[in-house]
Amino acid sequence: HSDGDCEAGWDGLNWRCLAHAGPETALNSCHMHALAHNSTCACQPSGCTAMQLPAATTGENRAGPRYLVIGDSVSMGMQSRLAALMAGHGWAVSHNPGNGDNTNFGAHCILGWLGNAVYDVISFQFGLHDIAYDEERLSVQQYTERLRNITDLLVRAQRLHGTKLLWVKTTPVPTVPTWGPGCLNASCLNPARFDSDVRLYNAAAEAVMADHPPSSSGGIETADLYSFVLAKCGGAGYSSCPGFQLPANVHFTDEGWTALAAEMERVLLGLAGSSSTRIST
Repeated sequence: HSDGDCEAGWDGLNWRCLAHAGPETALNSCHMHALAHNSTCACQPSGCTAMQLPAATTGENRAGPRYLVIGDSVSMGMQSRLAALMAGHGWAVSHNPGNGDNTNFGAHCILGWLGNAVYDVISFQFGLHDIAYDEERLSVQQYTERLRNITDLLVRAQRLHGTKLLWVKTTPVPTVPTWGPGCLNASCLNPARFDSDVRLYNAAAEAVMADHPPSSSGGIETADLYSFVLAKCGGAGYSSCPGFQLPANVHFTDEGWTALAAEMERVLLGLAGSSSTRIST
């Protein structure tokens, strides 16, 4: 039904739940991402896209702080605005190619995304795909394991290069009707997600990050976009956030993306100490 069912193949070839041209049965029926119907699926091989970076991001010939964003469609939605804001402070901002999807995809692809480049700051954000009731869903235990794998690799890069690491909390989900029988219109959240899962998976992520507390020599800082959005949208349990978040959707309006990018700018400059100070050692 989902990546969670492919766990036995995570260390082999068949590590991802993908569409499969076979007869639908109780064992292989799944809800493919963003589709309003069930499909057939199977644990199959998948690939990762290596990141193509300009030569200036490697070695010591870097003009200013280099910042890599790893994440899903929320980080993608902020990307152009955040890159423009940080360019004003002399930062060069890159994003992993495409959507970082869930932590299973991230754990398999992150080494290719990092490549041989050296970064001053890396932020990472996973969760909305892991909690979705579709082919990408993972249990909270599986999410914790995969996120720990990703975090360990990033901490290794931190120890090698003095990279600052920033975990970004998963943003809230509005409490609206979700995809399912009798609910296939634009007022329903598709794929189904629940804010109770956001809180649960954020708590699991906090436990992983607690193994690497912030310090002058390393550790992991946190950007709490979850609380930031709640404050904008009226608090826990909100069902709509007009002008800020799209109706029955986990994504945001232009105003919302702009505000999220500005909040990330504030956090990043605090992480750096000032807008003009080189971060790397």
